[in-house]
Amino acid sequence: MTPLAFLRTPQVTALLERASRCAGAPIGVHHVERNQEGPPIIHVGACAACQYVAEQSGGKQACRYARMPASGMALRQQRAIPFLCHMGFACIAVPLFPEASFVATVGPYCPASDAASLPVDALHGLEMLTGNSVSTLPVSLEDIHLAPPDALPEIVAWMQQDFIQLWHAENQSQQPKSDASATMSEAEEKVATTRATSPRRTDAGTAEAIALTLVGGDQPQARKYFAGALAEYEENRVPIARQRARVIAIVGGVLEAAERAGMACEALWQSLPQWTDSLLSCQTTDELLRASMRILGILRRRAAPQEVQAGYSALNTLIQSRLDQSIQLESVAAQLGETPSALSHRLQRKFGMSFSEYVGRMRVEKAKELLRQGRYTASEVAQQVGIRDQSNFSKLFKRHEGISPSLYQKQYGGKT
Repeated sequence: MTPLAFLRTPQVTALLERASRCAGAPIGVHHVERNQEGPPIIHVGACAACQYVAEQSGGKQACRYARMPASGMALRQQRAIPFLCHMGFACIAVPLFPEASFVATVGPYCPASDAASLPVDALHGLEMLTGNSVSTLPVSLEDIHLAPPDALPEIVAWMQQDFIQLWHAENQSQQPKSDASATMSEAEEKVATTRATSPRRTDAGTAEAIALTLVGGDQPQARKYFAGALAEYEENRVPIARQRARVIAIVGGVLEAAERAGMACEALWQSLPQWTDSLLSCQTTDELLRASMRILGILRRRAAPQEVQAGYSALNTLIQSRLDQSIQLESVAAQLGETPSALSHRLQRKFGMSFSEYVGRMRVEKAKELLRQGRYTASEVAQQVGIRDQSNFSKLFKRHEGISPSLYQKQYGGKT
């Protein structure tokens, strides 16, 4: 797949939409080469001031001229570059591909410390653009997010890492299976040798598991899943700034899963920008976990009617109590008073997973918890999560986590 075709996939759109909502700022993507910028490829989010400027004569050109120096530097240095646009608004240019000249612009936003200067700078920028004296702004600036200086760069770092991860996953999925199997051991060895600086990036499945448990009202179980994901980062002594970005990604993934399930998430989305800002005061993994569970508590309380929560609560409780046994769809459906097809269709329609995938995800999350404790072998863990065949356990674990159970335990064993 070409980079341009990849940019137009639903997965990329979903990632950028999530990043835009977390950042409280629009995101636009352009192709940039030889000091020339192509037309917008993707644009998510909106800003009233930017829309107004774009409608003025020379407005779009002024925006492009303000972006170009930062975009060029971002491509040359392969890192995010903060800059001020011609209106005095803060933005960030970030390269998306190491091998292709596509740049995302995140903004506008305003550092909270500069809030007083925002309308003054905007008036000056508008006067420079139109050539006329302007005493009052013809458009509101209320939708320009006020954020601590470090908040947006951290969200951008998360977005860039997730984007590259998606791109690599897409390329690997298109390789012949024979090549993939031939290099599996080599790839795992590479993972093992780079783990200290590059923790695994498989939070999507964990986010789905958290969303399922929260919709069912089980916050303690959701907390265990979230704590497990953070334990991997704590084990590798990942800097707290990167942990903050990862927490934002997981919470965004939970929201994405809950939205796909048709849950009412607007209250949580409205609280998200302030929550991301508050993460800057968190200095430990435990503080990040507590902050995350506070905002996800909104999802548990408001996302679904009580009768819906009760249905998922009963399902989650039943599965969790039987993880060390054989779990059959027919038996579970009968105990819940549903037909097997109704239960299966509900999971597929709401969470995009079959019943077997749902049970497998729960088994893997429990297995990760046991493997981190370091008290059991991978074979013993397989038995405790209801899988009698070690080979089947390894295949299931690798499908969800990208590495084998033994390699996971080698890297994260000893963490509870």
